[in-house]
Amino acid sequence: RQSAADDSGDGYTKATAVKTVDRAYAQLALQMANAPAGTEGTVILLEDYAILGQSIEFPTCSFPVTITSQTGNEGFIYSPTGAVKQEYRTIAFHGETTLENIKLHYTSGKLIAGMKANGHKLTIGENVDVVVPENGYYLNIYGGTYLFGDDVASTDLTILSGTWRNAYVGGFGKKVLGDAHLTVKNANFTAKIMAQYSGGIRGDIYIHLENTNVGSDLHGGGAKDNVDGNVYITLGEGVTAPNIYAGNTTSGNVLGTVTVIADGADLSKIAFHGTAKGTGTVGGAVMQLNRDVDYAITVDPTVELDLNGCDITGKLTVDGTLTVYDSATDDYDVSDGKYGEITGTVTGNLQAAEGYIAAADGFHKFGGQYISHVNLRTGNAGIYYTATFL
Repeated sequence: RQSAADDSGDGYTKATAVKTVDRAYAQLALQMANAPAGTEGTVILLEDYAILGQSIEFPTCSFPVTITSQTGNEGFIYSPTGAVKQEYRTIAFHGETTLENIKLHYTSGKLIAGMKANGHKLTIGENVDVVVPENGYYLNIYGGTYLFGDDVASTDLTILSGTWRNAYVGGFGKKVLGDAHLTVKNANFTAKIMAQYSGGIRGDIYIHLENTNVGSDLHGGGAKDNVDGNVYITLGEGVTAPNIYAGNTTSGNVLGTVTVIADGADLSKIAFHGTAKGTGTVGGAVMQLNRDVDYAITVDPTVELDLNGCDITGKLTVDGTLTVYDSATDDYDVSDGKYGEITGTVTGNLQAAEGYIAAADGFHKFGGQYISHVNLRTGNAGIYYTATFL
């Protein structure tokens, strides 16, 4: 309770509430000293807590902490005054933290920096209400650091509610030396979800989305600097995003393969491009199906299509030449309906990575001698044709 007369309370009851976040963490540390391993501490806001100055740095802690409120209407209120540099406007965590049933209220201006996990596990739980002024920016959120700080070993960011501006699995200006993780359910982003802004990610990236709206683009890369590993993006039910780009927005490369795993999202409303939006390169891009597709979709030829044991029974349109295979079979055979026979009308050209594709007049072995389709043409890269699959 920030309105307490002083900070001498022990914080163990409402009547003895502490005044500051620092004191709350210090009292938790005393309790945690003799607590069983895995015990989580809880900080409860009894009233709104004003962030004084330019930012708030939560204390370093070696135990997980949940920060919540008494009724769900209390939270952190940030009202900067004077010439506050945007890079200092941050809410920073220095230990494993969960926020739930709380509000984050920014009252003036446009907040650019936002919230940073500094490589610690950060969970935005249910019922987190992010409030900004009219025409203001929502908070950015970083799994890594933002400008000031050190490189981090890995990131683990979970967002289960709220409206945000951008989500960065990594950070801004500092490296992620290992893997980076982002899970989002039931949240909205007015701008982008990206691997990082800058600094580089040395490991693999894992992004899992469900019931999530991305107002702008989703990127397997970042704004700049390299992603050294592979990127795995799972699109569950209720995910919307105008575009997914495998690479960066400006410069830098994704050295590995970006795999988008379609697991319930409506692919007719999401365009996946196997390239960077900027000048960088991408090691490879794959659209992998986890469910059958019974509606019309268009697949960018810069992306390989892995049927993964699923069927496409709607119209498949390709503006160019698309490589198709089925990783659910040992020989990448895509001719057997059990493993994902392509049916319906295909507009465009298909190339099989290996095995067979079922065409209107039979099966054709790609890379072999058995060719009979009247529209076939061969080349060094394989066999291409346009056909209706039955």
